[in-house]
Amino acid sequence: MPTCLQTRLLPIGDQGEYLLVTLGTDDDRPDTRCAIAKTGRLGSDEAMILTDRFTLPRPASEREALRFEESARGQQEVAESDDHASYRRYYLENAAQYSLAAAIARTEQRWLPEQIAVSGRGAVTVRIGYQNGEDGHGIAVREIDARSGSLKSHNEFAGAGDDHDNYMQLRRLHCMDPDTGALLVSELLKSRTVGLHEKQLQDGLPLIASYTCPKDDEPQYFAHAAGRWAVAAYNPNRRGTMLRIIDQGTGELQHEIALSSDVGGIGMTEDGSRVACAVAGGRVWLVDLESGKIRKFAPHIGAGRDTWCELYLAASGDFIVSVTYEGHAMITWLGDGRSASLGKLSDATRIEAPFGDLESIVRIRPALAVLGERIAVAEDLEVRELSASADDYDDAFVSEAGRKGARKPVRVSKKAPFAENIEKARLAAHSDRIQALASPAVAVHTKKLGKRGWSAPDVRHAPELGASRFGGWPDLAAGSSWPTHDGRPMAFLGQIDLSAAAEIQPDLRLPRGGLLSFFLGCQEGTYTPEEDARERYLVDIEQVDVAAANWAVIHAPADTALERIVYKDSPLPELFNPAAIRLAAGTRWLPDEESCAFDALALTPFERADYLEMASQLQRAHEGHQLMGYPTLIQPLPPELYCAAGGLDTPEDRSSEEYDALAVQAADWLLLLQLTEDQYTDFTWGDGGRFYFYIHRDDLAAGDFSKTRVYFEN
Repeated sequence: MPTCLQTRLLPIGDQGEYLLVTLGTDDDRPDTRCAIAKTGRLGSDEAMILTDRFTLPRPASEREALRFEESARGQQEVAESDDHASYRRYYLENAAQYSLAAAIARTEQRWLPEQIAVSGRGAVTVRIGYQNGEDGHGIAVREIDARSGSLKSHNEFAGAGDDHDNYMQLRRLHCMDPDTGALLVSELLKSRTVGLHEKQLQDGLPLIASYTCPKDDEPQYFAHAAGRWAVAAYNPNRRGTMLRIIDQGTGELQHEIALSSDVGGIGMTEDGSRVACAVAGGRVWLVDLESGKIRKFAPHIGAGRDTWCELYLAASGDFIVSVTYEGHAMITWLGDGRSASLGKLSDATRIEAPFGDLESIVRIRPALAVLGERIAVAEDLEVRELSASADDYDDAFVSEAGRKGARKPVRVSKKAPFAENIEKARLAAHSDRIQALASPAVAVHTKKLGKRGWSAPDVRHAPELGASRFGGWPDLAAGSSWPTHDGRPMAFLGQIDLSAAAEIQPDLRLPRGGLLSFFLGCQEGTYTPEEDARERYLVDIEQVDVAAANWAVIHAPADTALERIVYKDSPLPELFNPAAIRLAAGTRWLPDEESCAFDALALTPFERADYLEMASQLQRAHEGHQLMGYPTLIQPLPPELYCAAGGLDTPEDRSSEEYDALAVQAADWLLLLQLTEDQYTDFTWGDGGRFYFYIHRDDLAAGDFSKTRVYFEN
């Protein structure tokens, strides 16, 4: 993996003066040779390099290098013993990365700043974490005059580990008072509450003023203006976020406003009268502190409900710039409630910096800032200005809710026909495609069966032959042999009576009858459970590779004679506790913004917004077992991509043509079954792992379940 350096672009004056600095990473040994800290002014080519002021030397360490080399050898040995190409490649890549880390450890690098605060008048404070010798840790807090490059103060706290008092006192730096130069920090107090402390940047960082947040509050975002601190705090005991305004001089609470949404960032106007908040769905709220009135804007039309953005507020409060994590930047003028696109920030700059024969790649992400009333963007470590004038944008639209000309929200009903809801959502032009992508679902709920779940069908209270069930012994076509892979029996997961499923969900896109059974392959190693002396294999949660095909989905048509198959050889496959199944209508049957099927609709931003509002009213996430429909994922990358790729080798760059071509193919792969952890069956895989069985649209239409795919995530 490459070293990925974040960048911050910050105002250090009101005349377009800026600081561009790269921040630290979570890597054990990042390649920091490309790190930079420089100051400049918009419109000028002159810049002052201050990297030595904003970083600390990180000496070479032979001890670290030897540790990385040992890890590299371990990964190499695992790769040589693995028979599956995709996983062997994975371990070899790990080995190469550890070898690179060893090479980096043998060279002097830099400790980069973890946090940074600016006053807007040239003063900058950074917190730099470092390793103190081989075993201890420490932090350094530096105040730098970014205009002259002089070091104004340096406080160092050696041995400041996670539980050290000094570390807790300086856990987060937030901002600096432009008049006094005081620094606002937060600390976790012994009472487990959070305290906000204002400190003077002198030896020992003496305390000036403090404010203790209410119990269970988790302050997340801060802003400062006109002698006020704005604090956005999350509290797990209440919904949404509490916005508190605190008098800087006295520490007294001036305003307390409950927001009905979580917040992803805040900013305050220069006069301290209004606070802008970034909320879920790429939206922006503007709170008037005196009246409590909230103006709501939706500049990122078509953004999903999980889209968050960073926001930057002009000093005058005339406009707000918001940027999603994907780099889409919008400007919103508060006077007339209109928004326009500033474009998409470029992808991270890729720098190749080899160590001899080893390839070191450093990626440096772009950054954006509002410098007073001017917008600046840093790409490829160069800073340029974007226009903030509405006259320069032809695509402006009304984004403020309730204002004339604003987009009207979609209102649909679960009781209405789906085609009617599509029309109400202003999506009639895409109706056929949306209906084709809809996949009615069945939710699967379990109930413990106990020992009787293992019984033969003719035994009293035994599970009915051919009934839906997880775990126990499978019901297969009479005369069938137990499915195997590489000479080992597969583990039986469960079976679904499709006629019962069709009764619950008449539009289910599966055969109207028969029994659908699911198996997974097992590892070579065995174990013997304490409660049962019989040796057995474990399910192989990693080797779900298309080339291995170590799973099976078996459909027994409705007229098939069934029998309960008991595995009598040794070792046994992994056995799961039998559980009865209750089927119910599924609640997740439309593609969301994470799926390739959603991308295949090719909607405009306004149509995306209409679709997502419609979908949110017609369905909800389902965390449990589910037949058909669309998955509720743990990770962001859709499993259908791996299905289309035939393995784990997929394009890393989601903006590449290669990725787009694969996503088109992936849209034809449909979820067949989602399996999650289950206390009754003892489905426990990795860290909250889930299995997803997929089937191609054409194979499903043909009733062919021999070419399914399996994907595992946790």
